[in-house]
Amino acid sequence: MTGTDRFGMAAAAWVLVVVGATAGLVLAGVLLVHCAGEDEQVRWSDPVVLDGNVVRVSYVGSECRDHASVDVDESPERVVITVTESVAAGSCSDVGVLYTVDARLDAPLGDRELVDGS
Repeated sequence: MTGTDRFGMAAAAWVLVVVGATAGLVLAGVLLVHCAGEDEQVRWSDPVVLDGNVVRVSYVGSECRDHASVDVDESPERVVITVTESVAAGSCSDVGVLYTVDARLDAPLGDRELVDGS
């Protein structure tokens, strides 16, 4: 085998290593984006006014829940509460879990209509 043949084989081996590493990184990136979890608005029920400015609502969510956030939009006539659940990546069963979250209002609920924003 000549020196040129060895150089050609070594170059081909490096090309295979670089292509393989690049493919691995692309696959890892796709999996990370795909499995990173999703945010989804969920319907809530059973509102309980804890005090004039805090409303506790219940919802059925994923057992793989990472966290939930609450958005409150207030007007003189109504209060819209939107619950968004973030589900962690992974394989979960379809069994729902009952959760509660508290929504803090700027002003007491009073006679305003309470609306699910999902």
